[in-house]
Amino acid sequence: MGTKFARGRTGRAGLIALVVTVSLAGCSWVKDPDADQPDAETSASTSAQPLPDERPTAVPTAFNSPGSTTFAETGVLAVGAGEDTVITVSAGSAIGRVLPSLKSAYTLTTTDGQFTDLEVDRAAGVGILLEAANEAGSGTYIGEDTFTITRFDLQSGELLDVATAVLPQDPEGEALPATARIAGVTGDVVVIETAVGQTGSRAALAVDIELDDVLWRQRPARVLDVTDDVVVLNTGLAQRPGAVEAVGLESGDPEWRSLRGTVDATAIGHTDDAVTVVRSLGAGTEPAIVPLDLETGEPGAPTETARWNWACGATSGTVRVCTMADDDDVVGWDLETGEPAWSLPDEERFAPLVTLVQDDLVYGILDSGVGVVLNARTGADVASDTGAGPVAVNDWGGVLLYQDVAVFLPAFEAGDSTDPGSTPSGADGSESPSESPSESLSDEPASQSPSPTGTVSPEG
Repeated sequence: MGTKFARGRTGRAGLIALVVTVSLAGCSWVKDPDADQPDAETSASTSAQPLPDERPTAVPTAFNSPGSTTFAETGVLAVGAGEDTVITVSAGSAIGRVLPSLKSAYTLTTTDGQFTDLEVDRAAGVGILLEAANEAGSGTYIGEDTFTITRFDLQSGELLDVATAVLPQDPEGEALPATARIAGVTGDVVVIETAVGQTGSRAALAVDIELDDVLWRQRPARVLDVTDDVVVLNTGLAQRPGAVEAVGLESGDPEWRSLRGTVDATAIGHTDDAVTVVRSLGAGTEPAIVPLDLETGEPGAPTETARWNWACGATSGTVRVCTMADDDDVVGWDLETGEPAWSLPDEERFAPLVTLVQDDLVYGILDSGVGVVLNARTGADVASDTGAGPVAVNDWGGVLLYQDVAVFLPAFEAGDSTDPGSTPSGADGSESPSESPSESLSDEPASQSPSPTGTVSPEG
């Protein structure tokens, strides 16, 4: 990811002397010298209410809107949450906060390019940042795109591993810098997908982040799914039909090729035995949902669908929660049965805008701005009037994006009051409100914070 620089009081005498820097293959780490000083002035956030000293013990389903904290950084494009951390990413920097403190604890900055994606492994306590940079060629000659992948410790921000992959520009694509996303992580192997402009130029790369080794590259290719053994790709383009293919995770060697003639495809998810994809043969055709044997690529019986551009989040079981770019439907698709376990809207219920699928919960908001939480495996309502549609959640609370600014809302149990003008309870958060969270939570935020139930950017 890049360099970490100190965030502290501007113009503070002796600040440089307090900075500790560690370099790793072009990246540097600098701890914020004010991070452990509770009385230090900070420009990092505007906070309405402190958090308790101890981490809450329940996954939150309601958020204290009046107790929200607005982080100062702007242009936020991604947010991640570890067990006790919140990471915000903008094009030039990634800022880490270690809860219960809401001040910046460390900052990672880019070297020559821009951050494009963040992946957080809560169980391992690490994050992975992806940076893209471009060196243009001379005249009509192609240049090259460089992708830097950095693994770092979520608590300290210490850089653990850095790997770099260089990809020549696609002469059939646009003469523009590429962007990239993290398509999957298995052990030390990080699979990324690159994209250039609107031409459909796509490439897939696999990188061993520990060894700083590019394992393989393939173009054209879009990454559909990543398993422990293979990467499932779509090689089709609008102007050039391809197929759904599987290649070895580490070798890149072809394993099988199926569904020839595919132009566009997305993946719903995979089990131990099969990967389920939604494929299209191009304009004027209806997409179909097709399970493919992971060993052979043999297709199962297709299911026709009128829904396009499925984007799906995993649960602990075989249900995947999917949204579609071209309508407001939300579907819980069961990979085992090959049919929906639940679907919204129905005759009695609206479909929410899904902002996050995590811990078998679906977080989202309705068109009215009311926050809701659903059971991801059954689709049943878990909570309503939740106060937010967060894009990242841990036991401390949730983070939403509002006009490219990150807003942290404490979990209802962690918030001391729903009234921003009332006297806070003890720091241990032991005083809980007598009414239910959904009944007592205000829909209006504190005056110094942007509305947490306004337009929310769903997680990519």
